[in-house]
Amino acid sequence: MPRITIKEMQEKLNNAQKTIEMQIDEISRLNKELDNTRNNVGVVSSAEFKSVITELETKENLYKLLEEQKNKEIEKLKTKVDLLNAELKKNKSTVINSEHNSRGAGRKEFQDYDTVKTIYKSYSEGKSLQNIADALNKANIKTKKGGSWAKSSIRFILLNNIYVEKGIINKDAFSNIAERMRRK
Repeated sequence: MPRITIKEMQEKLNNAQKTIEMQIDEISRLNKELDNTRNNVGVVSSAEFKSVITELETKENLYKLLEEQKNKEIEKLKTKVDLLNAELKKNKSTVINSEHNSRGAGRKEFQDYDTVKTIYKSYSEGKSLQNIADALNKANIKTKKGGSWAKSSIRFILLNNIYVEKGIINKDAFSNIAERMRRK
């Protein structure tokens, strides 16, 4: 299935909408022309009158066709958006990249590996992120900056693959935890 971006689909829809608006303007112009022709029956020939009627009917049919195409494009776009959203949800990578930028900046791992192991063990046992943060705070264990633990801090540690790379956490355990977090 060829890939098309949402932006491209939106541009197609916008172009179709502009075409429809132009057709509506043309139909309106032809209706005015028809009204003028009807009011001035003696001024135009019947051939011109029939020509205007035929052109109006053609434009109306084209308008209906364009409206149908627009609706089909909208449905296609909705379907593609739904598929993309489903694919994003399915393939959503929550694993945090442990690499830093060229200056060495970025979020670095927590160095207290015993605490990291405790966090992984607690989460594997079914404790929530908040329960783990509360337990660490209660035990007076501080974050690397000396602050209190929050759910986001726990989540960062659980999804930071640096601990797998350093051999602190088993790769399978890490994958299971990452998958469990994706489902939430």
